[in-house]
Amino acid sequence: MNSTAQQYDAAKQALDTVLDAVPADRWSDPSPCEGWAARDVIRHLIETQREFLTGRGLDVGTAPDLDADPPAGWRSHTERALEVLRDDGVVSTGYDGAYGNKVVVEHEDGTLTWYAHMSEILRTSGVVKAGDPIGRVGSTGNSTGNHLHLEVRPSPEIPVPPLTWLRDHGVAV
Repeated sequence: MNSTAQQYDAAKQALDTVLDAVPADRWSDPSPCEGWAARDVIRHLIETQREFLTGRGLDVGTAPDLDADPPAGWRSHTERALEVLRDDGVVSTGYDGAYGNKVVVEHEDGTLTWYAHMSEILRTSGVVKAGDPIGRVGSTGNSTGNHLHLEVRPSPEIPVPPLTWLRDHGVAV
């Protein structure tokens, strides 16, 4: 599970505990948010997360029904959100000094792959699958000619040889 999914899961678990403590007959009671019932707060959380995720190209499916069982609707939503967050995704893009135009993708196991010196960044957010174009080969930053600079970082501080990593992951190179 990548770090984004881990952080989401930790926050979700804390809220799950709170939601499970609310008696079924109390979901229509007022919440601390003026004018909102407890059910409305959960609906707002789900709608906000759905808007954020879909705005980044992630498919979170249909919105859950909160009328009958708000905690079950919340769990349905968060299970799907975790499913899409676990996928590999773009975590940062932009110009990075000596690296030039760079895209960083976080993989399911937390490994970061850096793609640098690109002439153009094509993907700035959302899920990335093998074969998806994320940029165009270039010579930005400290570069002597067009090429793709690939760094593989199982931990953020330490890169490993990309050729070895690719072969270890079943890529015929």
